[in-house]
Amino acid sequence: MKKCQGITLIEWIVVVAVVGILAATVLPKFMDLGPDARVAAMQATEGAMRSANTALYTRAAAVRQQDVAVTTLPLPDGKAVGLRFGYAADAGELSKAMRLDASRVELAGKNELIYRGKPACRISYTAPTAAGVPPAYNAAAVRAENC
Repeated sequence: MKKCQGITLIEWIVVVAVVGILAATVLPKFMDLGPDARVAAMQATEGAMRSANTALYTRAAAVRQQDVAVTTLPLPDGKAVGLRFGYAADAGELSKAMRLDASRVELAGKNELIYRGKPACRISYTAPTAAGVPPAYNAAAVRAENC
């Protein structure tokens, strides 16, 4: 009788399964996804800023105040938002309309929102300077290595 040497297919499958299980449990411990999550949160916040500002402009246009340099607009929840040419006058006014989660994003000055505890992870907001000019959002500095 001849002796066979080597590894059978079943043994290979068991080894690959064990290595796969170990890799699936150990690999996440070596990856730090926190900065990427903060960048995604700030990009989502920028999108929320744009949406809230569009809603404010629409409400201002409905009452024919989109071309007024400085005005206030009451919100359904009883707050009033300061507007400039139909858009929020500054980031503080915009945050009223956004209903920000203060545990994650906070107001820094009048024109910046930052991810709490990470001052390098910020979005700046510039109100329009004339009628027909949209506001500017600057999240260009938001990168994983800064957050």
